[in-house]
Amino acid sequence: MAATAGRAVAIRRPARRAGWGVLFSELVAFTAVRLIAAWGEVFPRWIPVLRGRRVPPLAAVVPAAIGTVLLRVIWTAAFAADFAG
Repeated sequence: MAATAGRAVAIRRPARRAGWGVLFSELVAFTAVRLIAAWGEVFPRWIPVLRGRRVPPLAAVVPAAIGTVLLRVIWTAAFAADFAG
């Protein structure tokens, strides 16, 4: 506790697990970039069996939906824990 103008103020320390959340968020954001990039419409040449074929829409929609739900749960839990003290 630190004293400020006669009042005790709690000093918060940063969460140690924040690094993993940031890394996860960046990976999900990178996959979202694939949804709008031109190279996300056709499989790349370096994939042996699928090269040159169109990417089915569900191959992009399902991971994006799962990422959305996971991020919602993670951030809701983080804010709930933060507000709870």
